Amino acid sequence: MSSYGCVLVGRNDDYGENLCERATYSLNSMISELDSVVYVDWNTEEGKPSLIEEISEDLIHSGKLMWTKISPELIRYLTPRDPELQKVCEVLSRNIGIRVLQTDFIVSTNIDIVCPDRNLVERQNSTSRMYTAGKRNIPMEIFRTLGNRHNPAEYKSKLKELESSYGQQPVVGVCEGDIYSLVSGCGDWQLAHKDIWYTIRGFEERLYKRMRADTNLHRKTHIFGYGIGIDWELPVWHINHGGGSGGGGGENDIFLSVFMNETTNADTWGFSNLNFDWNIL
Repeated sequence: MSSYGCVLVGRNDDYGENLCERATYSLNSMISELDSVVYVDWNTEEGKPSLIEEISEDLIHSGKLMWTKISPELIRYLTPRDPELQKVCEVLSRNIGIRVLQTDFIVSTNIDIVCPDRNLVERQNSTSRMYTAGKRNIPMEIFRTLGNRHNPAEYKSKLKELESSYGQQPVVGVCEGDIYSLVSGCGDWQLAHKDIWYTIRGFEERLYKRMRADTNLHRKTHIFGYGIGIDWELPVWHINHGGGSGGGGGENDIFLSVFMNETTNADTWGFSNLNFDWNIL
């Protein structure tokens, strides 16, 4: 039987409000359904606990969760090229997590996504295709009524009753000729076999600003000869929240993301030449 794991990233900054609450729902659902969960805490302010430390008492302690804290001081060492890097640089932090996961299949997702039931996740089992999904947005106020955040089975069973009430985002390209933006927004769910992630060398680390790194991820997958596709029926739920700037640094260029020719990181993608301190929960 194949193993499944996921990578999530963030920082303890209450991004979008109610971050700790949303993260508790999300992480407990991942821990309950998957074999391994990796969280990379990127750039939480000095002197503050990581997000995991903040919500540890509310999380399921199963030994499945690995997490590390990348401090602002370490980030300044890792990324001297751009002192105005995003507050949470997703491509760099996700690649760190991908490199440490040992499962057969790896999901890149977000800290406010509720994991589908394991039997549904296992439908995405091709070793030659990267999958995404159209996420279903649900207000925090409604999600709170579904059950205790410590009991994923309770709130997930009630989500099934709402599936027909929440639509999925349409397929849309960000510019003419774009066949890689498979959903509107990133979908918050990219799943592929570990061999695919390693062949394409993860997220493109040149696209370290905001937006369109997921579009480029699908392009890389396609260029390297793998399929890309959407599972519209996979109930990937996103707990809605307020907006946020995500930090300075601007956005990735649309045309570079969609049409770049050289789409391979260095062998050391994900800072694989460095050793990070990992914690188990």
